[in-house]
Amino acid sequence: MNRKIRNLDNLVKKDIHFVWKKGVLITKRKDVQDVIRGKTNMPYIKKDERRDALIIKGAIAQNAGELNYQMFYVVKHFYHQLTDKTIKYMVKVLVADFLGNTPNYQKYNDMTGALIRCYKELNRRLNIDVEDMFLSIMESYDEEINAYEDTKIISNGDVDSL
Repeated sequence: MNRKIRNLDNLVKKDIHFVWKKGVLITKRKDVQDVIRGKTNMPYIKKDERRDALIIKGAIAQNAGELNYQMFYVVKHFYHQLTDKTIKYMVKVLVADFLGNTPNYQKYNDMTGALIRCYKELNRRLNIDVEDMFLSIMESYDEEINAYEDTKIISNGDVDSL
């Protein structure tokens, strides 16, 4: 699977309000430009530890919290303006970038937890239901995760039976 899927040219033309270029979000929309310029914040994270301006501009999330923030941001700001197909594609790009070229169990687990917590928080706070969308993204990795698990069973042995 090619994890470098930054190109948004495949999107429906009416949904293109921005593009990713070399890891940076480019847009003509004033409201999005304000957020890119740092006029936003990341709740629950100490100010001196925030990377919100960087991750909104397209920096790859370094942990589950940053991935959750990126996905929440995309849905919050674009859900009522873009199609579900476009939102799903954007979230898939964020997830793929987070997993990188050599994902491990921790990354898969963090991705799964971020998707679940994010859709629950979107529903709780904004009454936006993306459960099916986020679960389908998560389940799209099932075969890849299963293959990873099988490889690790072969190399490290299975969980011991009692």
